[in-house]
Amino acid sequence: NTCHGSSPLVFVPRWPEVEMSDLTPSLAFFGLRNTAWAGHIRFKNSTGEWWLVVSPWGRLRLCQQGETEGCL
Repeated sequence: NTCHGSSPLVFVPRWPEVEMSDLTPSLAFFGLRNTAWAGHIRFKNSTGEWWLVVSPWGRLRLCQQGETEGCL
C-alpha cells in the first residue's frame, strides 16, 4: 500500500506493519454534548489485534485480542 494522504482525514499509520483491519463505517464524533456514533476500529499486526471501542458518549476503550471483560 503506497497511499500517502495529505488530509488529516486519511489514516496513514506510522508503522507499516500495523494495519487497520476493520472499521465501523458510521463512526463519528460530535462536539455538541461530547457524543459519538458508537463503533470500533480494529488494528492488527503479526503479534496480535487491538480493538478501539467507542461508546455513544465518546468513551474510548482499548482492548486486546481475547480480552472481554469491560470491552463489550
